[in-house]
Amino acid sequence: MKTALAQINPTIGDIDGNTCLITDAIERARGLGARLVVFPELSIIGYPPKDLLLKPAVIDRCAEAVTALARRCTDIAAVIGYPATSPKSTGRHLQNCAAFCVDGRIGERHVKSLLPSYDVFDETRYFEPAGVAEAHRPIECAGRRIGLTICEDLWTDRDLLPRQLYDVDPAGLLADAGSDVIINCSASPFVVDKHAFRLELLSRTARRCGLPLVYCNQVGGNDELVFDGNSCVFDGHGTLIGHAKAFEPDLLVVDLPNANEPAGP
Repeated sequence: MKTALAQINPTIGDIDGNTCLITDAIERARGLGARLVVFPELSIIGYPPKDLLLKPAVIDRCAEAVTALARRCTDIAAVIGYPATSPKSTGRHLQNCAAFCVDGRIGERHVKSLLPSYDVFDETRYFEPAGVAEAHRPIECAGRRIGLTICEDLWTDRDLLPRQLYDVDPAGLLADAGSDVIINCSASPFVVDKHAFRLELLSRTARRCGLPLVYCNQVGGNDELVFDGNSCVFDGHGTLIGHAKAFEPDLLVVDLPNANEPAGP
């Protein structure tokens, strides 16, 4: 399945501007023959949106924008990150979501499981995590079963991260549920030497699950944070088969191999 990674530079709170970036990437991916285009975490509003998330009108505007973008997804599917109102009657009012847009509508809504609340992250202030049932169900796309994850959901390797913050492994559970590929929508800030560590983490996760892994990160700056992009794709053996640019927008298109099948020449 030919898949595009849209490594964009969203502006915090500029929903109209970010919608234009996403629209342009969808059209370019379509022109390159992609069946699926993946965007970073919370790409419709930018990361981290902080207390903009406390404004109901902003959340409504995000939902409207993603619904409008979904109408463009007729002969291509898209995974677009956005904040959405939680349907739960308890907990935080919002969830960190990825909309799976297909056939002109939002076909599925995937919710982030693991919410970081350390260092520069404060997601538990705003978001309610996914429940077990909603987090670990693959999504059908072009004959493939996609396991969606969002950023922190992949940071669970017990050998690389001996001090575990979570007692659940979303990628492993999605693999066990029959996924053919793992996709991760991310907003991972730059830290010196972090990308080398990240590559090892992603490679090990792909190899552990025995599945191709797609990682799409944003670029740009927001106050003290810089996002380095470096989006990439691994086959099911943990071999790097595609790598986007560092520190600038890019559109990387990769033809995903089947599970445990190495990429072609």
